[in-house]
Amino acid sequence: TLAPPQATLDLKAKNTDAVPVLTALTGQAWLNGKGTLSATLMSSGFTQQDMAGTLSGTASLALADGAVSGFDMAAL
Repeated sequence: TLAPPQATLDLKAKNTDAVPVLTALTGQAWLNGKGTLSATLMSSGFTQQDMAGTLSGTASLALADGAVSGFDMAAL
């Protein structure tokens, strides 16, 4: 029996604009600013469904000079 193929992604993007990243990942851009995106992801399987089912890892986003879109701090 063959072992399933494995995939690993190690990503770090520095000084990245949050809007296009969040739009691509979530379909919404509710944060803006520039920051660092880091991700380490692993998966294995023979099919796309297998790969999605075994996906694991960590991801982080650290923003500087960011803002939450649509949030009115003065209204609080």
